[in-house]
Amino acid sequence: MPCFRRATSIELDTRHLRLKPPRAGELPLLDRLSLSGNIADLGTMLSRCPRLRVLRVTFREVDPDSLQAALASLETARGLGLVVSLLRINTITTISNTYNVGMISPQELVVTQGYHNFYDVELPCFRRTTAIEMCLCSVFTLPIAGEFAALERLSLGGCTMADLATLLTRCPRLRVLKATTDNHNAHDITVYSTSLQELFLDAKRHTECRSIDIVTPLLKKLVLEVEADTDLNLSISAPMVEEILLERTYTQLPLVFDFDTWLLDRLRLMT
Repeated sequence: MPCFRRATSIELDTRHLRLKPPRAGELPLLDRLSLSGNIADLGTMLSRCPRLRVLRVTFREVDPDSLQAALASLETARGLGLVVSLLRINTITTISNTYNVGMISPQELVVTQGYHNFYDVELPCFRRTTAIEMCLCSVFTLPIAGEFAALERLSLGGCTMADLATLLTRCPRLRVLKATTDNHNAHDITVYSTSLQELFLDAKRHTECRSIDIVTPLLKKLVLEVEADTDLNLSISAPMVEEILLERTYTQLPLVFDFDTWLLDRLRLMT
């Protein structure tokens, strides 16, 4: 990366090419920086930008050791006042990466791929983060204490949250939630939130669901996918809802119209 001595703002995307800091010199006036690519030695890059206030960074195809070092550098810079407005990581390979990201607490966090077959991974409390999008093949648990005080949007794709009800109590400002529940541990799903406006809930993994209880006074959009037998207990209190999509898959096929040959496999309702 060249030394742009008079630049105050830089946005650079090298796709999958390796991005290195300048060999020498500083970027003395740089105030805002956006980097995307296979970033090498981010710590040195930050040390060359004495006036940097806001950073957006996307890591692509970064090896695990370099990523760990980069996250440690971001954590140090964050403690010195740097605002990380976006942290996007294409691949997280170790659980320790998750804790480093939690300490950085970027305004927006996106993780598009992750480690596989990790269970009971404790999800750190991102106290300053307003939006989180994760696609990890993992089961997350919550820490004993702490909350996501600023979080407004949460999307957990591919991964599951073991205790959705407790998570919601830790997110007082959450407006949009996309989540998959782990019915292997919880057959009964409870969603109580006074802030939620959009809810996308996948409740059809591992085993059948027995009951769903949703109380969301401000909810405007509900998308619910559930797998259950004929005895599902479903309760929804959402007086302001405008859009509903309910897709139910049956584990035991019920008879329809008392004809033995008419069996219902899936029911889809939409408004």
